[in-house]
Amino acid sequence: MSSIQGQGKTGFRLVIASVLTVLLLGFILGNPTGQAQAATIAELRQSAAKGDPQAQYQLGHILYLGQGVPRDYKEAAKWFKQSADQGNSAAQTALGFAYMSGNGVEQNPKQAVYWWRKSADQGSMQAQHMLGVSYSSGYVVNKDAAEAVAWWQKSADQGFPAAQYFLGMAYYSGTGVTKDQTLAFTWIRKAADNGYAPAQHRVGIHYYNGIGVAKDPAAAVKWWKQAAGQGNVASLAMVGFAYHFGHGVNQDQAEALKWWRKAADKGDSDAQTMLGVAYYEGQGIAKDQAQAIQWWLKAANQGQMLAQHHLAFAYYRGEGVPQNHAEAVIWWQKAAEKGEPESQTMLGTAYFLGQGTTKDSKKAVMWWTKGAAQGNKVAQYYLGVALSTGDGIVKDEAAAVSYWKKSAEQAYIPAYVGLGQAYYKGQGVAKDYATAIKFYQKAMEKGNAAAQYHLGVAYYEGKGVDKSPKQAVKLWEPIANKGYALAQFALVEIVQDNLSVIDNYALAVVWRQDAAEKGNAQAQYYLGLAYANGWDVRQDRTEAVKWLKKSAQQGNDAAKAALKQLT
Repeated sequence: MSSIQGQGKTGFRLVIASVLTVLLLGFILGNPTGQAQAATIAELRQSAAKGDPQAQYQLGHILYLGQGVPRDYKEAAKWFKQSADQGNSAAQTALGFAYMSGNGVEQNPKQAVYWWRKSADQGSMQAQHMLGVSYSSGYVVNKDAAEAVAWWQKSADQGFPAAQYFLGMAYYSGTGVTKDQTLAFTWIRKAADNGYAPAQHRVGIHYYNGIGVAKDPAAAVKWWKQAAGQGNVASLAMVGFAYHFGHGVNQDQAEALKWWRKAADKGDSDAQTMLGVAYYEGQGIAKDQAQAIQWWLKAANQGQMLAQHHLAFAYYRGEGVPQNHAEAVIWWQKAAEKGEPESQTMLGTAYFLGQGTTKDSKKAVMWWTKGAAQGNKVAQYYLGVALSTGDGIVKDEAAAVSYWKKSAEQAYIPAYVGLGQAYYKGQGVAKDYATAIKFYQKAMEKGNAAAQYHLGVAYYEGKGVDKSPKQAVKLWEPIANKGYALAQFALVEIVQDNLSVIDNYALAVVWRQDAAEKGNAQAQYYLGLAYANGWDVRQDRTEAVKWLKKSAQQGNDAAKAALKQLT
């Protein structure tokens, strides 16, 4: 597991984190013995001055922690050193921590390891643990996972909770030792039973997922609550998830929000993300998109991937914040780089459309490829489109069909249309009208207008079904009335060809206007002719020229010829 690996600065952070953890728990310096507690500072100073190593250590301990006296790291380190030089194991361990943290002495990690080794060789379980951490991180000493495990084993066998936990995590990941989930759980459970909060949290994860132990969500929640009681923030969040999903406890959204808020207030990014979702959707709390944004921002700025993803959509839609596609792209980029598949897909689409960023088909394809590799059905579809057209990638119609099939297997409706088109035209697959019709019908049943249009084309052409222009019109009219441009244009074409299959000619005039306004070059040409000749509209040379110019600018040769006659 990455938490017990790392080098350089990462290794240093791991060592310091372990130092702080065990110091805060009181495992390293411990509490003074009953005899020391009874002794006055003056008595300790007298004994320490006479060279008593135990008094020197105890005096250093009191000064280091500021127990009943002003804290004085420098004097504490002085007494630790004098005691350590006389072979006092506890003082050697404490001096190592002083050198690692730079408290009272100039920071010197090499000296820290030097003193820990001396103490460890005398059997100090705390020093043995810290040597294990040092070898695991590769900081100061050469990285050696097996050596780390050996030291943790020595310490764990003496009952040191932090070492038991780290040893368990080594077995969990198979780092420096053969992976063994049963042994992993055994050691982590020992640490948890000894009150080590990180282990209690981890035991909860093992019970929840059934790792090395029978799955038991209720036991997981019990351990998370114990860890939460010691201030483990991650466990606060996990209890919230348990109540949210009703795993191990009765489902209770209000209780989930209570636990998430505790964790979120302490900076847990997962809890902040879920609070944001609750506010955004109004789950167990009054809907408040602005509040959702505030929580997502807190989590996203900590690098929480899903918060970044949600924040991107908020900016994209302008929900809770002013719409800002460029800002959406920034957050999608962050989440996409962490591997969030929907963000990868949306980032690809942003690049393809040039929405919030510079249009770049190659980058679009790159991100769609990443999303598709993770099984995102939308990315699979769009990658298929790119492969079918050769936009941003080498054209490969067979590969396009392959991606559309993957997308269709996840019931993504546009993929049905893509496959229908492929089979209808024989692109990337053998031409098969019957199969094309099945895909069109499947998509049309889900209300897909494109599928309905293409099915109409099949009826109009009589391919895969009996030829029936009337049935084509019956399919096209409803979607034309809803503004589907291709259907509008198809109906305009039928009118221009004087086919008596349209019952409402006035509607055809509306469709022609609508299709022209949407940029259909042929519809613009017909509308131009209509104004030029007074067909179904008032004759208007200016309007005729306007529409013929629009069509001609799109390369329509007939419009160019008609325009030349008018001008």
